[in-house]
Amino acid sequence: MSHSGTQRVIQAWSDLPEAHRIPSRASLDPTVLSDLLPQIFMAEQTETGLGFRLAGAWVERLFGGSLRGLHWLPLWDRASRLDAHRAVTRAFREGRPIIVVAEMGESEEPVEVALCPLRGPSGAADRMLGLVQPLSLKGVGLKDITELRLIDVEAVRTPGRAPLSLAALDGRLIA
Repeated sequence: MSHSGTQRVIQAWSDLPEAHRIPSRASLDPTVLSDLLPQIFMAEQTETGLGFRLAGAWVERLFGGSLRGLHWLPLWDRASRLDAHRAVTRAFREGRPIIVVAEMGESEEPVEVALCPLRGPSGAADRMLGLVQPLSLKGVGLKDITELRLIDVEAVRTPGRAPLSLAALDGRLIA
């Protein structure tokens, strides 16, 4: 069971037109999530990886400054980076939100990071709506976290969409 803030972001994403595939960033009204905006970030998938376009005040305070132009992977400890990369790739590939459960730095305070894929102006799936949700009140006051440590990754079941499964076609595995 996810935190209510995480559930709200995922529900807002699910309510967007074309949520049965990846919805458009233009269809997202940020005022729907107004009380969560300090915890929200928007990122863009580029050739060099997922880079932050903007982040809310709490997220920036948590990581010690502006994230604009910075990449996603350096926020994670070295042992977690491959799984953090896979979580982003999976969200885009499956066209559904992914929840990453992590610990924040040396405090080991738990946090959920919701990753909800969106299509950018070109129509390509290259935007990511994210939420960093502390799971304890102690985590709310943390700042200047050096890195996150990934604990678990879970795909969100989306209404009206069957879960992906593998099948063989001419000897090739397809989803």
